[in-house]
Amino acid sequence: MSPKTRSYIPTILKIFIILAVVFGFIAFFAISAMPDRADAQQTIIIGQTRLAPDSPAAMRVVVQEVGTGDPVSGAQVKVSLKPEDGKATSLFEGVTGDDGSLPVEFRVPADAEGQQQLIVETKSSAGKDRLEQPVTIQREYRLLLSTDKPLYQPGQTIHIRVLALSLFDLTPARGATVNFLVEDAKGNKVFRQSVEASDFGIAAVDFILADMVNQGNYKLSAAIGDTASEKTVEARPYVLPKFGVNVTTERSFYTPGQRVEGVIQADYFFGKPVTEGEVELIAVSYDVERVEVARIQGRTDENGTFDFSFDLPDYLAGSGLDSQQARVGLEVSVI
Repeated sequence: MSPKTRSYIPTILKIFIILAVVFGFIAFFAISAMPDRADAQQTIIIGQTRLAPDSPAAMRVVVQEVGTGDPVSGAQVKVSLKPEDGKATSLFEGVTGDDGSLPVEFRVPADAEGQQQLIVETKSSAGKDRLEQPVTIQREYRLLLSTDKPLYQPGQTIHIRVLALSLFDLTPARGATVNFLVEDAKGNKVFRQSVEASDFGIAAVDFILADMVNQGNYKLSAAIGDTASEKTVEARPYVLPKFGVNVTTERSFYTPGQRVEGVIQADYFFGKPVTEGEVELIAVSYDVERVEVARIQGRTDENGTFDFSFDLPDYLAGSGLDSQQARVGLEVSVI
């Protein structure tokens, strides 16, 4: 080895020493800057992301070893709820079992609402972990709107009532604000009132028709927040009949597509039957609006009776509380 080559060796050694020191400092700060979480532990949340205020909620927390997926038993679990602007509220604390999981049950605070963060913190001998899962807390309702009759004369009072239940557990929506609205046949908003539901989830209002009104179908609606229920009634003058009409069907319950058979009986109030009376029957269902299902015309016989039958459509829409049932009305006139 030449003297010149030997003179470079100390310089190269110095460079290697400097580089080793620099990389050592970099590694130290990199480790110090790592998040406060052990690589050996991970947390999994299994549960719903939509909750209702003042209602029970459930979820499952699973703690596993990273890489192997082996359960971590004895891990401490803490669940809390934090609004966007506010402090976290502790909801549950527990310990995972031998399978590394823990069923979590808690009651959502009554004043919680909107977008919030569900915070799950776990800690074990393997380390600790923290997860934040966004959840939506919102009250949802099911409404059933009803009136005392389907047809009104000008000057009469429409008695409107709604039954409101929590969609989560069908308990009465006590204290909820119900907004009533009435629109006349031309779409004009003629009545608006807000009422607080009773302890039984019932709210009611009365709307008096003027003596001179727009005749036709009036749309009634009741709403709590974004949930609404609608019903249509008719307003027009009419004359009370001199005889009574009774409609009977062979059954009170049918499935879509079945055939409906029944009898119309018309009798004067003094007892004699209405013979040769002109009969019109209209079967209607209610979806977003009134839908005609069938229309039948004929005359009563010498006994004042008229037999009818028609087929129900293959699909009928349910609404309100009876979402699994649809109602078909029979409108009968005898002249």
